[in-house]
Amino acid sequence: MKKILSSLIAFILIVQTFLNAQTHQIKTDVYFGMNYQAGEPCYYNNGSGCRLYKLSLEIIRSEQTGIQSISVYGDSLKQVLPDNIPCVTAGLNSDANLIGFMATGSFNSFSAGKLYVYNKTNNSYTLVSNGSYLSNQNGSWIKWLNDSSCLYTSVNYCPTMNTLPGCGTSFTNRFDDLRTATGNFKTGTINSHNIVLGEINNITNLNSKVSSGQDASVNPIDKNKIAFHSTSIDGYPFNGGNNLSPFNIGQTNIFQDPNGDADPKPVVFDITSSSKNNLIDSLVSGTNYWLFDLESAKINSLVHLHWSPDGSIVAGNEQNTNKYTPYMECVNNPGVQISSPTQCSNSSKKVTFERVYGFEQVGNTYKNIMRTIDESLPLFKPLPPAQLPNSNTYFNPSTDLCSSYRTKYIEFCGSNKTILATVMCNNATGNQNPFSRIMLIDFTLVNNPYYFDLTGWIEQNYPTWQPGEAHGFSTTSHIISDTLLQTTSVIENINNNIILYPNPSINSVNIQSKYDFTNAEINIYTSVGQNIRRITGINEQNISISTSDLPNGIYFLILTNEGSKFIEKIIIKRE
Repeated sequence: MKKILSSLIAFILIVQTFLNAQTHQIKTDVYFGMNYQAGEPCYYNNGSGCRLYKLSLEIIRSEQTGIQSISVYGDSLKQVLPDNIPCVTAGLNSDANLIGFMATGSFNSFSAGKLYVYNKTNNSYTLVSNGSYLSNQNGSWIKWLNDSSCLYTSVNYCPTMNTLPGCGTSFTNRFDDLRTATGNFKTGTINSHNIVLGEINNITNLNSKVSSGQDASVNPIDKNKIAFHSTSIDGYPFNGGNNLSPFNIGQTNIFQDPNGDADPKPVVFDITSSSKNNLIDSLVSGTNYWLFDLESAKINSLVHLHWSPDGSIVAGNEQNTNKYTPYMECVNNPGVQISSPTQCSNSSKKVTFERVYGFEQVGNTYKNIMRTIDESLPLFKPLPPAQLPNSNTYFNPSTDLCSSYRTKYIEFCGSNKTILATVMCNNATGNQNPFSRIMLIDFTLVNNPYYFDLTGWIEQNYPTWQPGEAHGFSTTSHIISDTLLQTTSVIENINNNIILYPNPSINSVNIQSKYDFTNAEINIYTSVGQNIRRITGINEQNISISTSDLPNGIYFLILTNEGSKFIEKIIIKRE
């Protein structure tokens, strides 16, 4: 009886969720790095041609089915920094009047690798990384603790290499540390630089020389909590470390040979943490810092982390090396996972995906939010490169061999199911970036995510960039407004000319209409959002769908017709 009552309550909750479909109108400014003209580089390894641009978007989004439409409004494409500065990794304060960025080229008084804050209210700039020793000469990834304090990744100053803690044998294997700069950025005054990780914290006195961090994100609800990935050389003895960074405890594949890299590990850290002996290895797991259960998720690492708007989820992209076999598939057989490139007809035509994962706090650990379905599932199933929006204009799978597909950087945008992403492809033929795009991705429907290619839209609407010529790198957003348009019954939205029967279903369900569908599409989902069937190209009036192979349970059928019309129905299968 209890089991029946529990199932009935679950069913009622699901029905209520779908019968009260909330639709939101979200207006947001999206900031991103992009090459200012064709032929200029704006890639991961060369951002000298990047400029900071902004697009204003209006998004209509259902909490049940995801994004329904996107339109560009306002000033359309606009270059943000008036001095035409090469820059990437913009970080916005609460009202987007302060923009932190890293210069990617020297221009007038701006130097490549240094960090600046631009004040939109008076068109002034403040140099953030202006030190000469250790952690505050160069850096990247400015995020805001509040309007007077920013957090950033630093690059240690190592003039002699291998003689100072955190300095390796070359510039490529030294520590990256975390610092804050505090002051009045509206007047261009910085009062103090403070160590968070990588040296002695001058606020808490915590000695963190054996630890380091990169690309930190600030929890929007609890500003003392930050998420970052440790750098690959944490605690190397020959770099002055002693292997006692608590962020390495219980982690596998941290240390490799001195000339190699290990997998960066994700960490959530309370920046107010201190200990009686002032040593970082005395901090308490689950109180001062939180590790991630990567083993259960079967991924090697999680990098470029970002918090969801409600502060409950930390998301990032996997970064595989060699412990776990990353997800691979053949270019000419998308959607079918393989374990070895030799399974492809042409071994060079494989795609190795770096996917996006989300983790939430469970006790003293962060665990994959998809674990109720499968602990190793990413937030969504990424589209293969050849299936990305507008991909036929910039990517040719017959000639461009995408050996590594990467959702390189991600940030949430307005909801826990929507991200902005830098999507990149490394080419086995030597061209490192056949494409580098800025995408808005909604993964409300996990197996059928919605992609909007901002760079593709620009190519179609601005003659400066022809198809394949707009390259994007790093993106963030500022939500202007989020308006609840309606809370309406799905039944009221179903066209009276459409009938779905029988419901409950035993072996099949029928859809009957008084008019022909036009290239309609049907998707069937489980109660947890897993897509189990997709039927496309429907043009007739009556459709019959077999359900005989489906286990007993509750399913959702979504029919999309002519782009905007859709039907939602609950299917209960009983025998």
